[in-house]
Amino acid sequence: MILDAFEGFGAFHISEDMNYKNLPVHDLLKVLRQKGILIFRGFNIHEVRDFENLTRMFSSDFLKHGVSHREKISADGETVGVVKGENFISLHCEMGYSPIRPEALWLYCRKPAMLGGQTTLCNAGQYWSFLSDSTKSLFEKYQISYHHRWPEQVWKSFFKVQDITEIEKLFLLRADVKISKFENGILEFVFTTWAMQELKNGQKMFMNSILNMIDTKNLDLCQVTWSNGSSLGNELVDELRRIGDFLTRNFDWCTNDVICVDNKQVLHGRRAFQGPREVMTRFSSKLIEV
Repeated sequence: MILDAFEGFGAFHISEDMNYKNLPVHDLLKVLRQKGILIFRGFNIHEVRDFENLTRMFSSDFLKHGVSHREKISADGETVGVVKGENFISLHCEMGYSPIRPEALWLYCRKPAMLGGQTTLCNAGQYWSFLSDSTKSLFEKYQISYHHRWPEQVWKSFFKVQDITEIEKLFLLRADVKISKFENGILEFVFTTWAMQELKNGQKMFMNSILNMIDTKNLDLCQVTWSNGSSLGNELVDELRRIGDFLTRNFDWCTNDVICVDNKQVLHGRRAFQGPREVMTRFSSKLIEV
């Protein structure tokens, strides 16, 4: 049974211990394309292996995150814990700061938090439509840049390479990536992109990691600016926060829930929480064709 999850986006697929192996994958992918989110509840998904098997029905290739603050769940590193800590995480496009990002992300809840810990979700098309005309004009005219400074273990894992020459080959034909410095294993590079992305149907989506990069305050790893290096400005950032807060919807987890999020249509984040919380994730490089 498929039900609407939120006003304007998202869909619940609810069952009573139905075998997930019998799911109509192609039909559900069409729903995902239309709704941006698929929530699986009530299926016989009881352990990590079930979660991984479910995701492999929809995708054959998965990205490794590479960031050290995630717990490695599977031996191959494709299943990892979410960001450690009990803190709030701002709305963001998964790996939106990177030249390589997943088409979809999967979240699996083994244990919901006693208090808080909801996953926050936001329709990126609605987000764009709520921006002021002046802000839209800025994002249509100017690109943004993510300035990175990654230690060796991060860039090797993230880009699946062994040395800097492989990185150089990887980015050789990409005008949106510039390696600015490489010293003592530290890779500094700039990724320049549009904060607004268009779907094939022409719909505009505000898909980026601006707020998340600003709020992490980890200036050693990443900063976000306009493409000319200038600050986005407090007034603009305040507008992004207000609209994001207004449009954010909370998803309350139940044990063994699984969510698939279209990383081209929906931003996600996390509410602060108290007590134990077990949520893990996988990143589909590309979903199967429908």
